[in-house]
Amino acid sequence: MNDGLRLYLSHFKNGTSPVFKFCEYLNISVCPPTETNNFSVMVHNPIGRASTEVLSFPVFGTDFEVLDSSAHPIPSQVVPVSSATKSVRRYRGNATHNLVWSANLPGLGGAVFFIQPKHSRGKYASELSKVFVPPKLDDFSIENQVNDFVFMSPSQF
Repeated sequence: MNDGLRLYLSHFKNGTSPVFKFCEYLNISVCPPTETNNFSVMVHNPIGRASTEVLSFPVFGTDFEVLDSSAHPIPSQVVPVSSATKSVRRYRGNATHNLVWSANLPGLGGAVFFIQPKHSRGKYASELSKVFVPPKLDDFSIENQVNDFVFMSPSQF
C-alpha cells in the first residue's frame, strides 16, 4: 500500500498533498469529506487476488461522475439514502444520496477514483494517479515438518 500511496502523492505539485480522512460512519451514509463537489477515493485490496467491490459514498445532489486513474468515466448510479438509514444516523450527516459504482481492484494493490460534478472540467483532470499493481513476484514456498505451501505468481493461474 505504501507504494500505491507514494505513486498517488507523486502527482501533486509544489509539495502540496491531499488531506486523508477516514469515514467512521460510512455504514450509515455519513462521510463529511465526500459531501462536497470534488473528492477522491483511495481503495486498497489486501487479499492476494483481484477483486470486484461495490463502493458507496454519501453525497449531496444527483449529478456526479466517477473517473478512474486514466480519466475514463466509470458507470455509476446515485440512489437516495433510505429513510431507515436516516433514522439510524440521526444527527450525524445530512447527505441526501449515495454514489455507487463497481471497482475492479488488483490483488495486493489498490486504485484511486476521482469524483466530480458531471460535465465539469474538475480539478482531478490533471492530478490523476495510476492503479497500483505490485511488482511481479517469483514463486516461493513455506514449509515445516507438517505443511508445505507453494505460492505461485498470478501469471500461472
